[in-house]
Amino acid sequence: MSSFDIQLIPGQDDWSRLREASLAVDEGSYGALWVCDHLAGYSMSSGEMHEAFAWLGALAEATRRVELGVLVVNAHNRTPATTLVAAATIARLSGRTFHLGLGAGTSPTSPFGREQHATSTPIASPMAARHARVEEVLDLADRCGVPTEMRTSPPSRTWSTGRGSSSVSTVLRSLESQEPEPMAST
Repeated sequence: MSSFDIQLIPGQDDWSRLREASLAVDEGSYGALWVCDHLAGYSMSSGEMHEAFAWLGALAEATRRVELGVLVVNAHNRTPATTLVAAATIARLSGRTFHLGLGAGTSPTSPFGREQHATSTPIASPMAARHARVEEVLDLADRCGVPTEMRTSPPSRTWSTGRGSSSVSTVLRSLESQEPEPMAST
């Protein structure tokens, strides 16, 4: 049996309206509720934008049944460890499966790059460098024992709070046990 998912984009709606829509999705037969990861509303023709993981934390509290996800996290907006801990936190807070869609981000000349420029977030160039950051996040997830469900376009990691789950403490313990990378001398 297939299910449909819903993605919310803040647009011109305030939190009360987004919460109302989220509750309707939760009460319906939808499989997952997804949010987007952008730093500014104008990139999505919106008046405002919510930070993805803060928004997901609110959704974890507001909803009860529907799985949660972010489509897609720009691998350059956060450090790899911050991304993984945030994802594990949402899975733990919600008590449900969490889907982490992961992307390489925009090119320096794309209209979407405007939000990175406005926040002084570096944009790697060429594309291979952006893809390398995605690999860096996925490699760290592998070292932390995060369960994998690879999908085509985009790559996805799925956290579940059931058997074999990766909790926040599991990710943090794994990160703490990693040998630090030697710092490059300047």
